[in-house]
Amino acid sequence: MYRKLLLGLTALLFTFSAWSAQRPNILLVYMDDVGPAWLPPYAHRLTEEDVEEFVVNYYGEQRKIFFSIDVDRHIKTAQTAMPFLDSLAQQGMVFEQAFATSSLCAPSRAGLMAGSYQQRFGIYGNNDAVENGFPVDQPMLVESLQDAGYATAMIGKWHLGRHDERLRERAKRELKSRQADGQGISLKAILDDMGYRSSSAEGQHPLDRGFDYYFGFNSHDDRYYGSKYLWENHELVPPRAKDEYLTDVLTDQAIAFMNRSIQAKEPFFVYYAPLSVHGPLQPSPEKYQQYFDSGVDFTDSYAGHMRGVDESLQRIYGVLEEQGVADNTLLIFSADNGQTHYSVPPYNAPYRGGKGTGWLGGSGVPLIVYMPSMIAPGFSFELISTMDILPTILDIVGVTYDYAIDGLSFQDFLLGRAPRGPREVLYSAGLQSTEWSHGYDMEALKGDRSSCPLYAWALDRNGHILTHISTTPDKLYPEFPGGRPAKRTLHSAAADPAQSSNLDVVADYSETVQVLNLQLGEWLDTLPPPLTTQKKAYRELRKITP
Repeated sequence: MYRKLLLGLTALLFTFSAWSAQRPNILLVYMDDVGPAWLPPYAHRLTEEDVEEFVVNYYGEQRKIFFSIDVDRHIKTAQTAMPFLDSLAQQGMVFEQAFATSSLCAPSRAGLMAGSYQQRFGIYGNNDAVENGFPVDQPMLVESLQDAGYATAMIGKWHLGRHDERLRERAKRELKSRQADGQGISLKAILDDMGYRSSSAEGQHPLDRGFDYYFGFNSHDDRYYGSKYLWENHELVPPRAKDEYLTDVLTDQAIAFMNRSIQAKEPFFVYYAPLSVHGPLQPSPEKYQQYFDSGVDFTDSYAGHMRGVDESLQRIYGVLEEQGVADNTLLIFSADNGQTHYSVPPYNAPYRGGKGTGWLGGSGVPLIVYMPSMIAPGFSFELISTMDILPTILDIVGVTYDYAIDGLSFQDFLLGRAPRGPREVLYSAGLQSTEWSHGYDMEALKGDRSSCPLYAWALDRNGHILTHISTTPDKLYPEFPGGRPAKRTLHSAAADPAQSSNLDVVADYSETVQVLNLQLGEWLDTLPPPLTTQKKAYRELRKITP
C-alpha cells in the first residue's frame, strides 16, 4: 500500500473532531455491471498489454467488426469517460483491491446492505435472492442510520426482494372482470400494467428496510427511455415520456430528496443505484455520447452511459455546493460486479473474466472514497470488500449496531489512524457460469445458471487467491460432453491479475495452498447450501476441508 500527499495524523484528528460535531451526509453510488477498467482513475494505469487479446477478438466477433480494434483508443475512451469523478478521485482514496461479495447483481446488493456474506443466507446466485428475497429477520445496516436520525433514500435499482404477490391476486380478479366484459387481454399484460415485474413484496420493500423514501425498481433491469416500471414509495409511477433518460430521471429524484433533507436540517444517506450500464443497452443520449470517438459506435454509446452518470454526479455536487454542504458530504463510489458479456475493451482489465464467474474480473469493482476534509488522497492496495462499506459509514458517523456481521470497518485506515486495513483474507462462492460472460474455452451458454459449476475462493492480503471449481456436469456444454473434473488453482492477483499461471503446481507455494485451503474450507463449513439450485455442487465444495 502506498499513499500520495499523506496528511499529518494530527491534522486528520483535529479535522475529525470538528467533523464529529456535525454529522456528515452520505452519498453511496453503486453502479451496475462495470469493473474498475472503465473508471478513469484505474484506466489511467492501464496499457494495451493489460487487455486480454481474447476479449478484443471476442468483442470484434460480437459486434461484427471487420477491422482491427484500436485498444489504445478504447483505453483513452475509458480514461475520459467520467471526468468529474476523475477530478474527485484525485482528491480521494482509490482502492485497487476492492471486491464485491458476488459477481452477480442481486447477491452483491444483498451483501452490501447486510454488511455480511450473503452466502450465509443461502444466496449464491440471482435466483436465490429473487425467488426467496432478503431474509426479513436479517437486519440491514441502513436501519441503524434511520434510527439515528438520518433521512434515508433508495434511488434506482433495488433488486433485493420478491415481487408483490398481492398484485397477482388483483390481476387475476381484473382478468376475470375484463373477460366477462368480452375484452381479450392476458394475465401477463395486466401484471405488466400493474408494475408487478418491478414491485417489492411486503417486508422486503425499501420502506420496510430502513429507507424513508424510495424511487426505483425491484428488478434486474428497466428501460433506459420511457420507463413504466418505476415506483415511488408504494405507488407505481405513471410511464415516463419516451425521450426521458432513466439516469437523468433518477438523478432528479436524488437531488430533490437531498434538497428536502437539507431544508429540514436532517443529515441524509442516499443510496443511488443507477441502471447504467446493465443490459440490454440502448443507445446513450447524444448529449453524452458526443464526447467520444473510439472507432466503434457501440463503445461510444457505452461510454455515453458512463458520462451520463458522471454528469449526474456533477449536478448533485453543484446542488450540494449551492446548499453549502458539499464539504460535509462523504461520497463512496463502487459497483455491484464486473462488466458483462458486452466485453467492451478494456473490459475488466487487468483482471480475467467477468460477471457471473469466479475469475477476479467477476467481482473486482471500483471503490473511491471522497471527502477531502477528512481523507488523504492516493491509491491503496488494502484488501476491501463491498460488505465493509456500510460498517465503515456507521463508524464514521458514530452509529452503533448490536448484531454480528462479517463486514469490517476500514475507518481507521481512511482517517490515517492505522497503517493497514483490517482485512487479512476475503472469501467468495458463487456461480461459474457463461450466462453473463464468455467462457474462454467454451461457447457461452445462455441458460446454464441453474446447472453450471460453483466456484469458491480465498484471497489473502498478499494477493494469493486459491480457487476451487466444482465438477462440470455431463452434457452441459458441447465442448465437454463428458463433463470436467473439479479443479483447484492458485494465482497471484498482484503479479498475475489475468490468472494465467497456476502456482498450485509450484512447490514453493505448498504452504500458501495449505493455509488458504484450510481457511476456505472452514468458511464453507459455516454456510448453508444455495436456496434454489447447485446443491450438489455446494456439497462437493464442502469436501475441500482438509
